[in-house]
Amino acid sequence: MMMQCPGITVVVFFFFFFFLSFLLPIVCGSPNTSTSTSTSTSGINEAHPAQEEVFDFAQDFGGVPFDNSFDVCAHNSDTLARALQHNVSGHTLRFAADQTFYFHHGIVASHVNDCRIEINGMLRFERTELPNDHLLHPFPACWAMTHSNNITFTSSNEKERGIIDGQGSQWWGYPFIGYLQTVENRPRLLRFNLTNNLLIERIVLQDSPYHSLYLDAVHHVEIRDMSIVARRTTVPGHSWVDLTAFNTDGMDVSGTHVHVHDVDIWVQDDCIAVKDRYNHSRDDDDDDD
Repeated sequence: MMMQCPGITVVVFFFFFFFLSFLLPIVCGSPNTSTSTSTSTSGINEAHPAQEEVFDFAQDFGGVPFDNSFDVCAHNSDTLARALQHNVSGHTLRFAADQTFYFHHGIVASHVNDCRIEINGMLRFERTELPNDHLLHPFPACWAMTHSNNITFTSSNEKERGIIDGQGSQWWGYPFIGYLQTVENRPRLLRFNLTNNLLIERIVLQDSPYHSLYLDAVHHVEIRDMSIVARRTTVPGHSWVDLTAFNTDGMDVSGTHVHVHDVDIWVQDDCIAVKDRYNHSRDDDDDDD
């Protein structure tokens, strides 16, 4: 004879309900909500970590504006390089709209990830001779980033463009004579090497000493709503004086999935030069054409 026990049935039902309500989420884990993403027109995902902070270059890192002395340029350059290397991955680095900062060339950062750089004022590069310039090939860029991922260069205001000024005239020198003195030993303004998911928008690259924007072995890049200009005079057209700013290319690009649109370029050489599909670093064997 089989006997039914209602009490046991109640206990089993209660345990099953408890397991579904409390234990199952712990065992299986809850959804990860630490980051969210937005997608640009080129399909580039921009990460926005939940704990993202906005760092002001002057207030948070000690950048000094409005001073182009050698010591301040060196200080700002070292400060920016350290901030990029150690502090801004996963965060936003902001340059205020009412400030101008002066730097030297040779700023390098690697393995920067999920970083938004807002240039609202002006960044200017003063010419100097750094100790190792003659030992390095290619010549050090003003600002270089390598082996990085998910980087955005922009400004906070959709109607205002921040300016990165290479002050090329300091390197170009007198027409023709200046080129004979420096030849190709001049810094590019911005260089990205082996970098993925890069967005550049709402900035002006002005008077680069050499190539303005050099993209080397990059993947998934969008460049939009920006300007590139390199000229000696304000005379309409390409005067013979302007043309002596040799090899001031607008963009030099090698990589895959690069989308350039809504960009105006006025330089004295190639507007956009597509390079070969080199997929490794050129640091040891660079093509300077």
